[in-house]
Amino acid sequence: MESAQQRLESKLKQNDNGCLEWQRHRNPYGLIKVNGKMMGAHRLAWEIKNGEIPDGLFVLHKCDNPACCNTDHLFLGSQKDNMQDALKKGRMKLPYCPPEKKARGTMNGMWINRHKFTGSNNTNSKLSDDQRNELCDLKRSGVTTKKLAHQFSICEEQVLRIARSRGITGRPLKQTEKQ
Repeated sequence: MESAQQRLESKLKQNDNGCLEWQRHRNPYGLIKVNGKMMGAHRLAWEIKNGEIPDGLFVLHKCDNPACCNTDHLFLGSQKDNMQDALKKGRMKLPYCPPEKKARGTMNGMWINRHKFTGSNNTNSKLSDDQRNELCDLKRSGVTTKKLAHQFSICEEQVLRIARSRGITGRPLKQTEKQ
């Protein structure tokens, strides 16, 4: 029976970037069964070359290719290192904090930096910035909120929120009878 190292090496293929890509099951990381347990192929490659991975550390990719098992492209780091690497390389958008969990005031910077969490910067956004602009143009031209909600597959209240954020009143102003 072949060893884990032989099975790993037999299922790798080098690409143009120098990555040794795992050619079997992925999630998007390569997965290999060792001693009856599934593990990341890149983690096995690291352990074969460098020994056991210390507790609390992860095997990170310099090349940003999750299927890569080239140990020259791998390094150890904490979860914080992984998140900072992803932000620095543009693989991650700023997190969205729902209103019910938002810290009040300016404690967490969400209010001061609110422009960073709107439109396409919001990971939960259903509409691109171009779609939001189109929605506002249609709203200005008199298309009803109900039709816009159906057209863009969002609720009517969201149409009104987008319109208000762009300075378009969603509902006609109530006229007072007092004069």
